[in-house]
Amino acid sequence: APVEPGTDTARKARTQFGGTVSAEAAPRHPVVVDCLFGYGLTRQVEGVFAALLEQVGTRDCYRIAIDVPSAVSSDSGEVLGPLPQYDMTLALGAWKQAHGLMPAMAAMGTRRLVPIGLDLGPVSTGFSSRPHLAVPSPEAHKYRRGLLAIVAGAMPGAPLLAAEAAMREIGQHPLFMIRAGDTALDSLLDARGYARIDEVVMYTLPISQLTDKPMPRVTCFPIWEPLAIMLEIWAAGGIGPARIAVMERAAVKTGILARWNEKPAGVAFAAVHDSVVMVHAVEVLDQQRRLGVAEWMMRAAAFWGADQGASHVCVLCAVQNTAARALYTKLGFTETGRYHYRQLSE
Repeated sequence: APVEPGTDTARKARTQFGGTVSAEAAPRHPVVVDCLFGYGLTRQVEGVFAALLEQVGTRDCYRIAIDVPSAVSSDSGEVLGPLPQYDMTLALGAWKQAHGLMPAMAAMGTRRLVPIGLDLGPVSTGFSSRPHLAVPSPEAHKYRRGLLAIVAGAMPGAPLLAAEAAMREIGQHPLFMIRAGDTALDSLLDARGYARIDEVVMYTLPISQLTDKPMPRVTCFPIWEPLAIMLEIWAAGGIGPARIAVMERAAVKTGILARWNEKPAGVAFAAVHDSVVMVHAVEVLDQQRRLGVAEWMMRAAAFWGADQGASHVCVLCAVQNTAARALYTKLGFTETGRYHYRQLSE
């Protein structure tokens, strides 16, 4: 720098420098190495140093920053003065937080870690590698390929556009689940023309309240893999291969096949997670309705869940399914939550 060093450390470095100290305020060399300031800078870069950094930014040269660029806070990534576009930044000894934070990171060019013999103990800092995204197979669908998570802050506009684009990419109309506390997102989607659909109620019940009656013999059978008749009954209720694929992913699971009047009557699915048995996809054939089949399937699922160590039963029910809600209320279930969806009509 074209100024006299102001600290003992800087004066010692000047005496040990074997090259020529330029008095020019503008560098005129094909490679410029910036080590004016480094780790720990908190004040604004002004005066002759700011002018020098501005000159570095305008020159046709290869720019290298040592540790962090001179106008950058190493702890926050905050820009504290003129910030040239560097071709390379050499992190000394360890990565600093600024090496992974915007806006400073965008000006660092290629980032490389240079070991200098520091003993950092158990501290380990690094950057995630670029993810490998496999090309989906022709038969892939949303239930087989997993979920996409997008984290948003107080201004969710850009994340919302990203989520919409991701869903359209897999051929799905944009659809969002709205849970308790998602008021801001719900209002945003409403303003963008998303329709409110499929409000769902969650009910829970201590499992002991469904295992208080013995099961009639040959009434319900825990079965997995599903029999052909079970798949047929589910298909008649609109539960096809995609939903069955979701069931397959559960670790501890069973199907429930109900028999009434010597004939197949209905099916249900149950799975245990922690201490809860979740009952799902309850379907009763039309000719077997209003005979108590659904209640016995719920009780059968409870007995099976108790054998797996569960203490509570949980079910989900669409608000408009008044018959199912009446059954769950009769059995003693209590409402523990609600959610709904917002879908964009296209």
